Amino acid sequence: MARDAANGAGDASTLRAMHGLPEAAQRQTVLGERLAQHSPAAAAGLIDSILRGAISGDASSRDAAVALALWILAEPAASTTLTAIRDAASADERHAVAAILGTGPGRCAIAARGRLAEIGIAVEGPLGIEPRAPWQPQRQLHRRSRLLAHHDPRMIRRLVMQRWIRCRDVVAIAARRPTTEAILREVCASPRWMLHAEVREALAANPFTPAGVVLPLLATLPRLALRRLRAGASSARVAAAAGLVLDLGLPRERLP
Repeated sequence: MARDAANGAGDASTLRAMHGLPEAAQRQTVLGERLAQHSPAAAAGLIDSILRGAISGDASSRDAAVALALWILAEPAASTTLTAIRDAASADERHAVAAILGTGPGRCAIAARGRLAEIGIAVEGPLGIEPRAPWQPQRQLHRRSRLLAHHDPRMIRRLVMQRWIRCRDVVAIAARRPTTEAILREVCASPRWMLHAEVREALAANPFTPAGVVLPLLATLPRLALRRLRAGASSARVAAAAGLVLDLGLPRERLP
């Protein structure tokens, strides 16, 4: 009981430290530092607290869940930190925590020798978009659509950094099918756009998004999106994890 009380105080302290920080990257950094300072078991407990608060609708916990997702997605694939926390979560039967730290492919993937259709626009060349024009002629709209469908993740990296790009454009990139993990990872690497629920939902709903990308996002999604994923709109790994996250919102003790 004493350990639970100490963990609860630590969790509250972490949320207070993150509250009011203006930038998602700052919240991501603070949370990452706190998790690194904890033992793997304590870090798993902190993540469990964040997940429970987020699925219950607490605004601060939802912000923390977004920061948590950004931190997980920024960690290298063979991160010993994530592995240690996942192992500790499994040992403590914190199944939802272990699940969101998992990896795996998406439900769909481009064939081994397949590739996206090439767009004839040089990666390092001018984008050819006039953002300050009061109206956009048809040729600019056509060029914009070609840029959004570009096959090279380096171009996507350029696009998500542009001031003129709109949320619906980034949603289109996140939702495009077929696509590649490299392109989706460029969207995930942008805290600016990952703060938008529409972008996270588009990534989670895309069957080409790897499970290792969708899983950290689960606690940031609305219940309806989680129910769709649980019903089989994604891979079996994601469906199971969505069910575990939804279960965190249930009462811990059932009434007789």
